[in-house]
Amino acid sequence: MMDSLKRRGFYFPNRCEMCGCCEETVDHLLLHCSVANEVWNFFLGAFSLRWWSPSSPAAVIHAWSGCTFSKEGKTLWSLIPHAIFRVLWKIRNDGQWEVGTLAAAYLDSPSYEKRIRNTK
Repeated sequence: MMDSLKRRGFYFPNRCEMCGCCEETVDHLLLHCSVANEVWNFFLGAFSLRWWSPSSPAAVIHAWSGCTFSKEGKTLWSLIPHAIFRVLWKIRNDGQWEVGTLAAAYLDSPSYEKRIRNTK
C-alpha cells in the first residue's frame, strides 16, 4: 500500500483506487472508503445488524470477538471480518493493475525504468 511504499522512499500520487477521492491508507481502504462501507453494510444488513465505522481494522477484530456463539459459531463468526478484508483487498488490487490506472501508467514510465536500473 501507499503508506508502506512511502516509508521505503517511493512516492506516488496517493489516492484510493476504489473511490478515487481520499488518500489510500489501510484504515480508509478496509473501513472508511465508500466502497468498503457498501460491502460492510451489505453483509451486516443481511444479519439485521447496525454498523458504525471503527477507527482501525484491529478495532473491528476486537469488537467482532465480543459476540457470544457456540464454539463452531464463534470460529465461523470470527472469520467474517477477515473474509471481508480479503474481498476489499481484491477489489482494490483488481482496479490497481488494470490498464489505464495510475499504477499501470507509472510502470510504463521512464522514471520507473530508471529506478529499476539504479537498483541493479
